[in-house]
Amino acid sequence: MLTTLQDESKRLLNNTSWLMATEIAAKVSRLLVILALAASLGVVEYGTVMLALACHEIFKLILRSGAGAQIIQCSKEQLPTYARNGAVLQWLVCILLASTQALLAKPIAEFYDNPAIFQLISLMAVVYLFYPLVSVKIFLIQRQGNMRFYSIRNALCIVAENISIALFAVLDCGIMSVVYGKWVFALLWIALFYTAPVQNFGIGLQWKVFIKLAKTSGQLLSTELVRALRMQSDMLIGARLLSPELFGLYSFAKSAGVGLSQSINNAFN
Repeated sequence: MLTTLQDESKRLLNNTSWLMATEIAAKVSRLLVILALAASLGVVEYGTVMLALACHEIFKLILRSGAGAQIIQCSKEQLPTYARNGAVLQWLVCILLASTQALLAKPIAEFYDNPAIFQLISLMAVVYLFYPLVSVKIFLIQRQGNMRFYSIRNALCIVAENISIALFAVLDCGIMSVVYGKWVFALLWIALFYTAPVQNFGIGLQWKVFIKLAKTSGQLLSTELVRALRMQSDMLIGARLLSPELFGLYSFAKSAGVGLSQSINNAFN
C-alpha cells in the first residue's frame, strides 16, 4: 500500500513538473509577443488585439466541457464506446463553438464600438475545426498519464505560436499577427499529435452512450463558462468603460504582469 502511494505521488510530481515546464516555456515566449506587439502596434491596436484574444479564450475554455474528462476517467470496458461517441461529440462541440464565435463577432464588435474586433474574432474561430482531428488521441494520452509526451508537444505548439506572432508583428502584419499565430498553432498541433502512439477507436454513434456523454458535458458547460468569464471579466469590463488608449495601457500592464503563480495554477488544473 505504501509503495503504491509513493509511486502515485512520484507520478503526480513528475507529470506536474512536465506541465510546469510547459507553462514556463509559454510565459517566456509570451514575453516576445508582448514586446513585439508593443513595438509594432499603437496603444489602441494593442488593446484591440488583447480584447479579441480575451473573447477567444472564453470560447476556448468551453472546449473543456466536451467528452475529455469522461474518456479519461471511464473504465477499461467503457473506453471503446466512450472514445467513438466522444469523437462525434467533439466534432459537434467544435463546430458549434466555431459557428457561435463567428456569429457573435459582429455583435461583440458593435458592443465595444470597435469594427476591427469582428475580423479577429471571426477568423480565430477557424482553429476550432482542427481540434476534433486529434482530440480523442490527446484524451487517451492524458488517460495514460503520459504527460511527458503531451507536454513537450504542447510546449512546442505554444512556443511556435508565440514566436510566429512576434515575427508576423515585426513583418508589419499588424493586428492580424495574432490570427496567423493561432493558425500556426492549430496546424502544428495536428502535425504533432495526429500520429500519437495510442489506440485508434474510430468514430461511431450509439445514442444511449452519446446522450450520456452529452448530458454530462452540458453540466460541465456552465461551470467552464462561469470560470472563463471570471478569468476575463476585467478585460471585458475595462474595454467597455475605459477609453481605447487607457484600455491599451491596461492590457499591456496585465500582459506583462502575468506571473509564475498563474503557471502553477494552470499546471495543477
